[in-house]
Amino acid sequence: MERSELRSARGAVAAVFFVNGAAMASWFVRIPAVRDGLGLSAGRLGLVLLCVAGRARKMPLAAAIAAVASCGYAGFLVGPPVIGFTAEVANLWLALASVLVLSTVVAVLGGTVGQKSARAVEGEEGR
Repeated sequence: MERSELRSARGAVAAVFFVNGAAMASWFVRIPAVRDGLGLSAGRLGLVLLCVAGRARKMPLAAAIAAVASCGYAGFLVGPPVIGFTAEVANLWLALASVLVLSTVVAVLGGTVGQKSARAVEGEEGR
């Protein structure tokens, strides 16, 4: 692999991690509202989230839970400093607008990816 290809691949991986982290950071601030809207206790919401992670058919349960926890933790740690850095370099409006745009992109693409994954799993299982 050439140096330029390696650089572009590294940039693509960094962008994916950044978008996932920003999406998870925006989800974390909404958890209390979602919990209250569904009428769940903190323990029941935790069980629901673990069950969602456990439904991943392509990876073992332990790996799915670890992946969900790692993405959330990374977003929690990386999101606020990136927003602060962007606000310092440009302005606060741009930093918060970028979070809104990235959250919208993740929400739109997340539904598409989830549907394709579900179809692929159902196709493999012969449903």
